[in-house]
Amino acid sequence: MWLAGVGVLVLAAFASAIELIVGWHGAGLYVGLQGLVVSCVLALIAWRVCPRLPVRLMVPVGRLFLLGAVISVTASVHTWRGTELAGASAFNYLLIVLFAAFFFGGVDVAFFASLIGVSYWFAAGTGATGLDVIGWSLVMEVVAGTGIAALFLSRQMANLSYRDSLTGALNRRAWDRALAVELDESRRHGVPLSVALVDIDDLKVVNDREGHEAGDALLRGAVEVWKSSLREDDVIARVGGDEFGIIFLGTEPADAARVAERLIAATARELGATCTIGVATALPGARPRDVLAVADRLLYDGKSRGRARMTAGPVPFAA
Repeated sequence: MWLAGVGVLVLAAFASAIELIVGWHGAGLYVGLQGLVVSCVLALIAWRVCPRLPVRLMVPVGRLFLLGAVISVTASVHTWRGTELAGASAFNYLLIVLFAAFFFGGVDVAFFASLIGVSYWFAAGTGATGLDVIGWSLVMEVVAGTGIAALFLSRQMANLSYRDSLTGALNRRAWDRALAVELDESRRHGVPLSVALVDIDDLKVVNDREGHEAGDALLRGAVEVWKSSLREDDVIARVGGDEFGIIFLGTEPADAARVAERLIAATARELGATCTIGVATALPGARPRDVLAVADRLLYDGKSRGRARMTAGPVPFAA
């Protein structure tokens, strides 16, 4: 996300440089220099500092970046109001909405599109003439339309790239990436991380007895039941045929074990099926393959002892 933000800010810096060349005196000089300096400083921060932020801070900081960008572009539009350069400056609003669409949600797109509309209204002196009203309306239509289209396309692409088509959980590729990122966060902040591998018991029996459609329905239903027992920030992915992985973010080992027991009970209650879970607690510095190896061993220990149970333990090695 932050590399894309750097790209947007570099484009904004380039636009500010054009303003400096065209308006090298008076207000144009001031706003051009301001935009150039602010864009370059923010780009440097986004490149060097922001990727090192905790995951929970990245979204709030990203929103602050977008808010700062709206203010900066609005100042430029205000300076060049009544000229063609006001429209050229307003083009940067599209970059803001595109960034919001690709990396945030629909609420963010709506908020920033509305904020841009209000900002452009005041900055360009909308209401002074009919032409200003038309210009403002066109800007809003283009900004909102582009944001909605970009949001739709980005969500579709994300689903195709990172989602399991059957269950809607993350796929193995996204799981590997999420596990590596969260283990790195665990190492940097010195906190343990719990990872569970969940296996639906006797799925092959269901497929053989009732057909693969029944087995697929069981997989989909299991993910829905588990999601209702997890927090929004917890990660769930399909890592194999009937095997799923869960990353418990910021959860103590005892709490992760209790949640795993809750998942087993919910599966039996809601679906009439059973599942077995292995929960591995990774100490800071543990490698992904070590965590998965321990969780997998704990999972099959549970299966060998009768299934429909949770087995937990630490990852005894670190990189």
